[in-house]
Amino acid sequence: MTKARDLANVISGSGVLASGTIPDLPASKITSGTFADARLSSSSVTQHVDLTALSADNLTSGTVPSARLSLAASDIPDLATSKITSGTFADARISSSSVTAHVSAVTTATGTWTPSPSGGGFDSVDGRYARVGNIVTATASGSWSSQIANDDTNFLTISGLPITPRSNGTNNTRSVGYGYIFAHRGKGHVLLLNVIPGNSAMPIFTGESDLTTTNYLNNNNAEYHLAFADLEDSYKLQGKNFHASSLTSKYWNLHVMYQV
Repeated sequence: MTKARDLANVISGSGVLASGTIPDLPASKITSGTFADARLSSSSVTQHVDLTALSADNLTSGTVPSARLSLAASDIPDLATSKITSGTFADARISSSSVTAHVSAVTTATGTWTPSPSGGGFDSVDGRYARVGNIVTATASGSWSSQIANDDTNFLTISGLPITPRSNGTNNTRSVGYGYIFAHRGKGHVLLLNVIPGNSAMPIFTGESDLTTTNYLNNNNAEYHLAFADLEDSYKLQGKNFHASSLTSKYWNLHVMYQV
């Protein structure tokens, strides 16, 4: 066959290159231009590109829609707490043990107590206390059931604190708490109750006393009325100072706060 005849077989009479005339054109002959998308089937692409193992490094722009993301608990097995930088956990997501493990337990207690004097006697006592941590607050009220003798020279104390006060060890602490007591015929004077370290018996002083004083109020009057004390002086009070205050059925009340 001549070359002229071969060319005639390739080019139709209209000058159009028929598809059937190039049955086995090697890809190496296509050296320029771009195939239209419509000329490429999806299978022709996917059989040579494995998108199931696409590296995240190939995603360099844009945003993946939320619908394309699945975030199960197993997808984040070892999430560092440093990654949680905002928001608040719901209470139901935090166990009580997770909190108490980092919060020291605070001792709390409430109850009743019965104060008693070292001279005379109390009646109709209503004593209550509350402890929060190392602080105890105690209140009480009542009346005298028996009178203190007018010659009782012992220093009067009120004992019965509900929890033993803190001990000061080797320190020279004079007090781990204070309180006050109002008494019949006290003329409105407030007397100081001192809580001695490690001791549940509280001595009673006039308001501006040195807590180490052993000075006492001595008066020739048989009743030793509390009002006779010059309360600007430093006195530790004796039983006889309460002789007139401790008449049967006469009322008193006290309040004290101290460390344990």
